[in-house]
Amino acid sequence: IMLESDTKSIKTVKEPQGTEKQRNGDYYPDVVPCEEIIESGAKVPVFLETLPPETIVNEGDDVSLFCLIKGVPTPCVIWLYNQLILEESKFWFEEEEDGSYRLHIDAVSASDAGIYTCVAENTAGIVETISDLTVETSVQSFYSQVEQISHVEEE
Repeated sequence: IMLESDTKSIKTVKEPQGTEKQRNGDYYPDVVPCEEIIESGAKVPVFLETLPPETIVNEGDDVSLFCLIKGVPTPCVIWLYNQLILEESKFWFEEEEDGSYRLHIDAVSASDAGIYTCVAENTAGIVETISDLTVETSVQSFYSQVEQISHVEEE
């Protein structure tokens, strides 16, 4: 029920029912335009392939993080960096009809290092997979190569 202040009249506002679309407060509608449909056969999203727990790359490399998700209804997916929602800029997202999702980062820098999370949510539930991205600077990369060479020479 809504009271209109100019006319002092009351009018009834119909609330969505049954299978009409309803918005879930847990979604980020300004970032991911997800509307859920209440469905009796809903199944919690499942990762058929998760992100690698740790990803190590060299500074300047391009990186792709990949996961494969299944759920009914199709889940809404968002990507987080250190628990903050990622928006496309240096990062770009790819979504395929088969449920594969990719986060691409062009020319990584040390500031891109951190925890990347793929969150999948539908009416039945929410799941996530996490990867810790380590970016080796050219100095770290040099020492890693020297260390590898010294291990080979010892054998």
